[in-house]
Parts: sequence; structure tokens; C-alpha cells
Amino acid sequence: MKEWFDTLGKYFFELHLHDNNKSNDDHLPMGEGTINFDEFFHLLQQYSIKPIYTIEPHRIEDVERSLQACRRYLGIGGQNTVSFPPGISESLL
Repeated sequence: MKEWFDTLGKYFFELHLHDNNKSNDDHLPMGEGTINFDEFFHLLQQYSIKPIYTIEPHRIEDVERSLQACRRYLGIGGQNTVSFPPGISESLL
């Protein structure tokens, strides 16, 4: 993953965050597949990359777990600091 950051890191402006099991583009919540997000977020910090994050759950039941994973990996804590599109609120989920 470090080689990937060395080569492409300067182009990371917006990241779509989801996990998979290396066989499909599963769009699982982070930490529920095979991607090493501990290393990924460590490298983001090491390279001082501060992108825009987008979560990409494809099932409504994965939304809360995706938000929890974001809070955990980004060190946000329990406060909701995520923005929802117009007409959508966390209370609807």
C-alpha cells in the first residue's frame, strides 16, 4: 500500500470509503472486508493527505456501520460531523 501512496498520493483529493473481500466490489463498511484500513489511515496521516471522504454503502442496513467505522478511523468520537445530501438526515436511516 505504501508504494501506491508513493505513486498516487499526491492525487488523493476525494476518497470513496468502503471495503471488499477481493472478489467483488462489495461496498462493505470499512473493517468488514480485507482492506487494511489501519495502514491506510496511517499512511494518509504520514503523507499529510486530507481528502474529502465519501462513504459508499449499497445497503441501508450498512449505513450506520459505515458511519461508525468513519468515526473510529477518523477519531471523530460519537458526535455526528457528517453532512447529508438535501432531504436526507441521519434520523431517516
